[in-house]
Amino acid sequence: MLKRLRNITKRDADKEDEPPPSPQRPQQGAAPQSPHRETGDHNKEGFLCPMCMNEMSSAEALQSHFDLVHNQEQAKGFLCPICMQSFHTAEALQRHFDDAHDENKGFICPMCKTGFQSAEGLQSHYEKEHDGLAENRYIAGDVLALRQELDDLRKSLKEERWYAVELKKENERLQSGRSPTKGSMDSVEMDMMKQQLKASEESRTLLSVEVNNMQKELNEAAQKLKDHNEEKKMIEQKAAKLAGDVVLYKARADEAEGQKTALEDHILTLKSQLNDKTVYAQSLETSLAQRPGADDVMVLKQELVQTHTMMDQLAQEKEAEKEKMEKDYEELKTRYQESEQLTRELREELARAPKLEELQRLQASAADSSSGSQKLLESLQKKQEEASMLQGQLEQLRQEKLQLDQTLQEKCSEIGKLNKELETRGNSLHQDIATLKEQLKERDQAIQQKDSNIKTLKEDIGAKETLCNELQEEILEKEKSREEVREQMREKQLVYQQLEQKFTEIEQKTHDMQQTLNEKDSYLQEMQQIISDKEESSQQFQQLLQSSQENCEQLQKQLGELEQRNVHLLTCVEEKEQSLKEIQEEMMKTKAAMAEKETHLASLTQQLGDTKQSSQGQLHEREQQYTALKLELDKTVNQVKVHKASIEDLTKQLNDVHIRHQEESSRAEEFKVLLREKSGELENEIRSREARDSKIKELEGIMSSLRETIDRMETEKTDLIAKIEAGEGVATAINQLKQENATLHEQLTYAKKTLETQGEESQKKEETLFKQLQELKSQLADVQEKCAKSEVGLTEKGEKLASAQQRITELETEIKSKHEVLLATEAAKSSQRADLENHIKTTQAALEEKTQELNTIKQQLEQVTGELNSRGDQCRQLDVTLKEAKTKCNDLEQKCVAAQADIASKVTALEKLQGEKADLEKKLKTAKSDGREKENSLSKGYQGYNLLRNYYKNTLDKIN
Repeated sequence: MLKRLRNITKRDADKEDEPPPSPQRPQQGAAPQSPHRETGDHNKEGFLCPMCMNEMSSAEALQSHFDLVHNQEQAKGFLCPICMQSFHTAEALQRHFDDAHDENKGFICPMCKTGFQSAEGLQSHYEKEHDGLAENRYIAGDVLALRQELDDLRKSLKEERWYAVELKKENERLQSGRSPTKGSMDSVEMDMMKQQLKASEESRTLLSVEVNNMQKELNEAAQKLKDHNEEKKMIEQKAAKLAGDVVLYKARADEAEGQKTALEDHILTLKSQLNDKTVYAQSLETSLAQRPGADDVMVLKQELVQTHTMMDQLAQEKEAEKEKMEKDYEELKTRYQESEQLTRELREELARAPKLEELQRLQASAADSSSGSQKLLESLQKKQEEASMLQGQLEQLRQEKLQLDQTLQEKCSEIGKLNKELETRGNSLHQDIATLKEQLKERDQAIQQKDSNIKTLKEDIGAKETLCNELQEEILEKEKSREEVREQMREKQLVYQQLEQKFTEIEQKTHDMQQTLNEKDSYLQEMQQIISDKEESSQQFQQLLQSSQENCEQLQKQLGELEQRNVHLLTCVEEKEQSLKEIQEEMMKTKAAMAEKETHLASLTQQLGDTKQSSQGQLHEREQQYTALKLELDKTVNQVKVHKASIEDLTKQLNDVHIRHQEESSRAEEFKVLLREKSGELENEIRSREARDSKIKELEGIMSSLRETIDRMETEKTDLIAKIEAGEGVATAINQLKQENATLHEQLTYAKKTLETQGEESQKKEETLFKQLQELKSQLADVQEKCAKSEVGLTEKGEKLASAQQRITELETEIKSKHEVLLATEAAKSSQRADLENHIKTTQAALEEKTQELNTIKQQLEQVTGELNSRGDQCRQLDVTLKEAKTKCNDLEQKCVAAQADIASKVTALEKLQGEKADLEKKLKTAKSDGREKENSLSKGYQGYNLLRNYYKNTLDKIN
């Protein structure tokens, strides 16, 4: 179809560059256009009948065919272009087309494929049914733009139909009003009309093809819109899942840290118990060294063998746990690689997705297509250029992709380094466990760090105060400059430029602060990565717990065996109890004393635990206070950012207002200059009028003087004539008259010269004085305007200074309040620290006293045991075995209790994970069901698209 359009447009461009023929009657002298036609389906040349689409060899044959076949019944003058039915009138043809072929589907919904009669109905339906996502409305706007273009094409089709109807009416009118004398002219006009009909039908077919293409593009755009929405939903779901996972991992990390602290406390207690046991074993060894026995040596050897076997078993179990940990680590690595592949695939899909620029280009090309066939060629060329541009963009995107791959590889190497560091840290944790004093020191260091952070915050506040002071100093300088501005305007401009430079420097400082904030955000992201690594270590801890459960089961078995041994030993003891009652009474007394001391020690240990808990609680409270202060700081920083944004907006508005004011002032100055020029011209005209009036008055005075002289001369003339008639002194009178005439001529010439010179000098002086007056007036007006502007600028700057001072006072009040809060928190922290130190000192003193008492009691016990050893050697052996069994039982019971507690905590964690797994499976099921529904809807849309395609193919076949 595009080739056909190109051929037709080239043919039209070669034929003529005139606009399409009007529906009016052609002129008498107009020559008919060549009716040759070249179609894309079959390369036939001739003259087509517009009614039955038959080809004729010549124009005369076409005219005779039209007169014979189609002029007999005028009802066949209006043919339907789709079903080729004939109608009497154009209105009947229009009604038939609207009823039969329009099918009320001029405006089809791209989502559900329902038809509507108007664009407004389609818009209301789309907003009610399909406008669920507010974020994709701009894409819907693009679709509506395409629909508007389709409306324009339909309107142009209707105009073409009307055009054809009018041409047919003119044809009928010409046939009805044709005379035999004007046959040749009518035939020419008929040829012209037929050619116009042919051109209109061709344009109609072209427009129908364009409508079909535009509908196809609209359907494709709707499908792309659906795909984009689905991809966006998937990405949002993944982001929500990742956020939930991050929260869960953070909670697990907190739980792991709590368990770590509990395990460290438990290890410390075990160490203290081991130290006690070692002391007790040393005392027993000394006693045995004093009195060695073969039986005792055998028993000790057996116990040593048992301990060695136990140690070997524990070492093997630890190696098995290490192997399990390594396997889990490899599995986690594979999962991490799979997640990286998924992220890469998602990025590739995002890169493949069409962009807004491409959609806008498609819209531009669609808009150009509605303007005509010539614009279609231009749009095709533009699209080719755009394709080249897109190729360049694709190359740029590939380069960016390579850069991203390099960055990903670097990040993977960093992750490997972090994993190695985590392994080293785990080994160090397994190797070394810090004592209580070291923890206290670390906590003190943490407190000191927090104090240092608070000090840094204070320093920041001090820096801000210094900035405020600098601003105050600058304000004072501005006031001084304001006073100087009143004296000299040039100095004011220089000070204003300096202020602008300082403002730019402050903006640069704010930009630097924003960069530091961005760096902190990146640091937070790194910390989140470290948290994810810790979550992996928590999973490893779960595996360790499983192995510990197995160890607990083995320990329970050993406990059963030991209980059996204890039963056997008890039977032996019962046989010899009668002989040892007296000895047991003495031992009971000593044991009671020992029990009292042990209870006292237990109370002391409880007090120590309480002090630990209280110190931990206080530290937690301090951390909460520190976080609260941090949050307040963040809030203040955000408020400062908001204020800065508002200030920037206000400055932009002020700049716009200043620009407008300057433009208006420049216009006003131009108007004032024009007024001055006009006033100068008016004054010149007034001055010229005054000069003319003065000249007129002078001339009137001269005329009056001349009249007087004329009157005098006439009187003298009469006197002379009388004298001449009387004959008295004629010669003397003539001489006198000549002399008087000469003197008068001289006086006249001298007076004229003096008048001319004086007039020229006076005019020059007047012009110079007038110019000086105008210059002085303009200077005065300029000075007055400058004074008014300076006063306005001074008032504005005074208002700005007042607002700045108000802001400074507000900031000072806020800083004072925050400083007071910081001082209060510091005082509370110092008091809490002093209380803790005093409490620790008291507990240490009590511990020292109790240790001294224990030492004295131990000495007494040693004396008593020495006396008892002399009484019963056999009882000692049994007691030693019983005590060892009891100690082992107690140790095993404690281990079992600790292991059961750990198992319970891990079981709860596993239950939580299973619940999360079930939720995720439910979400997956819902997502799969949604995907199936969307696939069904897509298949339905594709079926509708195929039906429309078949319908348009059938219509095109009928037209051809």
